[in-house]
Amino acid sequence: MRRTSHLSRVASLFLPVAMAACAQPPSQETQSDTAPAQEMAVDVNMVRTQVSQVRQSWINAAQADDAMAVANLYADDAIMISDDGTLQNGRSAIETSLTDMLQATSNLQITPTDFRTDGGMATETGEYTMTATMPEGTTQDIKGMYLVVLKKQTDGSWKIVQHLSATPTMPPAATPSKM
Repeated sequence: MRRTSHLSRVASLFLPVAMAACAQPPSQETQSDTAPAQEMAVDVNMVRTQVSQVRQSWINAAQADDAMAVANLYADDAIMISDDGTLQNGRSAIETSLTDMLQATSNLQITPTDFRTDGGMATETGEYTMTATMPEGTTQDIKGMYLVVLKKQTDGSWKIVQHLSATPTMPPAATPSKM
């Protein structure tokens, strides 16, 4: 059980991710249909580029094991929900959670699958893979999904305000059948 819990915590911290510009372009680009027609048109490509830059910064900081730099990509009041339901509330809690996890992962690859924006908010969903080093020293390849919501700040920058990661439930270890 501890192995699955550790694996879940390690896996859930990468969605942004947390956030890699080297990934394939999103398969869909949609502008929110809730924006009034009289508002100025949103430059979806520009917002997608800016969100991709946040994603790449997330990846670069994660690969450097720099939890503070990753956490600085989140708004002060951001929330991150791990696939095990653990809630990190606020940038400081997110940084604390990331500090212990970044050193246990490698080979992070992120593939965005959907992107949406109304110009002031943006969402990105996608898939990620990575290798996690377990407490006993073994490694395990992990595949998961993520959803991030970003908000444009008054200074024009984009910050992550919500982050949800999910990994499929690990199947139980195979046991030999008795004959």
